Amino acid sequence: MCPQSPHPILDNENSVFTAFSQREKDCGGFQIFSSHNTHPLSLWERAVNKKYSFTKNWVRAVLLGLSLLALLLPASAAADRQIKEKTKDLDINIVYPAGDKISGPVIEKFVKAEVSAFKKDLPETKPNPDWAYQLSIDYETFSHRDLIGYKFTVFSFPGGAHPMTRTVTMTFDKKRGRQVGLADLFRPGYLKKISALTIKELLKRDLKDDKWVKEGASPDPKHYNKFILTDKYLIIYFDPYEVACYAYGGQEVKIPLSQLKNILK
Repeated sequence: MCPQSPHPILDNENSVFTAFSQREKDCGGFQIFSSHNTHPLSLWERAVNKKYSFTKNWVRAVLLGLSLLALLLPASAAADRQIKEKTKDLDINIVYPAGDKISGPVIEKFVKAEVSAFKKDLPETKPNPDWAYQLSIDYETFSHRDLIGYKFTVFSFPGGAHPMTRTVTMTFDKKRGRQVGLADLFRPGYLKKISALTIKELLKRDLKDDKWVKEGASPDPKHYNKFILTDKYLIIYFDPYEVACYAYGGQEVKIPLSQLKNILK
């Protein structure tokens, strides 16, 4: 078995060029070098040495750059987790973030609860044998200062007249080390102002039933538990039936933070 030995140009970059070993011929064409057989570098050898020295340094620089980039990537860039289950009667496809030590367990618990509840509520007999009951979850990630927010879109079809799409959000404060809600981010009395701005925007959309809008977006904390905070907006989400009928789908309201600066902590 042929021994390993260093590349000739890496032994000494300035004065010594490592020569070929006589055992090179016995190693299937591989070049084996001995650090004991040396001679002063010629001009040609010095040129070769500089060429490969540059290559070596370039490779080192690239590897160092990639390492630094990996360290600078946000926690949300961690590998996604997946749940897939497909049979004749069932089609589950879920993608969710691994999160960190604070958000990870909360997200994991949420996903498992969604799968468990979906399977538990399925009817014993399918109305249509060609149907497959469906559950899918995907997500988006947002950030604002020390906050990282996740918006989950949950699509389910357990049979019935039509599928259902819901929004679930979670916001975590990396500095405080816990999940937070609007009450943690805004000063007392915030809900009245956010509700007024939300209703004003929804009424512009001609959702047909103004009373439904005003009731569904009234200043009740349960109406504002789906939100995302970015550097520019507070985004509020409403599922179908919360502020309008199913035909109008879910509603998303973006409130510029410039309109909330007096109540934002």
